[in-house]
Amino acid sequence: MEKWKTFPQNLPVHDTIVWLRINYWFGPAFQARYSDDTLTFTSVVNSITYPVWCCSRWRNL
Repeated sequence: MEKWKTFPQNLPVHDTIVWLRINYWFGPAFQARYSDDTLTFTSVVNSITYPVWCCSRWRNL
């Protein structure tokens, strides 16, 4: 399994679906699509958009 990556040191490739965590340690990870144009993640399940600054970690599927 790939290691979790943090911001702003690491950013996913544009239009990639990744596992995303809002809280660094707690809470479930969920799948979201990254947009380089708007610097946001959009949840695959419910289409909620999260700006990069409020997300703590991500990793590739």
